[in-house]
Amino acid sequence: MNIKKVLISAAFGLLAIKAVSLLYGATGSPIVNLKNAQELDTFLKANPLAVVEFHDLNCPVCQAFKRKGIYNETALALPHIKFAMVSVQEGRGLHREFKIQNYPTFLFFRKEKKVTITNNGKTADRYAGYVQNPMFTRKVTDIFAQTELEAQKKQADTNAEAE
Repeated sequence: MNIKKVLISAAFGLLAIKAVSLLYGATGSPIVNLKNAQELDTFLKANPLAVVEFHDLNCPVCQAFKRKGIYNETALALPHIKFAMVSVQEGRGLHREFKIQNYPTFLFFRKEKKVTITNNGKTADRYAGYVQNPMFTRKVTDIFAQTELEAQKKQADTNAEAE
């Protein structure tokens, strides 16, 4: 396949995602806005795979990310992963708890993954900064795929030890 066909195909794919995003946006966003630790805990308990964006409403990078609809597009493209966001203006305590220093910062949560740095030890990974789509969607899928591979390896090691 030549590069022109690839670019045209990619452009149509992004247009389709934008169209779905606009249609979906008319009925509501798949992204949940969280304001405090209790809402975050409830959200994480209900969703085994989750991405939470920590942002500042006054941050130009965060505004550009939102304006381009990258987070919303990714949420629509990956319905098996749930997405939420917390602004520093509403969820200041959460920003301190998770040691958020740069905006936007994305935390990737998985119920089975235990890491010591976060709320109930559920964080799988973190990423800070701006990234274009489809790179952001790829980053989200890569992080959860890597976590899944680690879980499978650990389970295989456990099974081998039991034998």
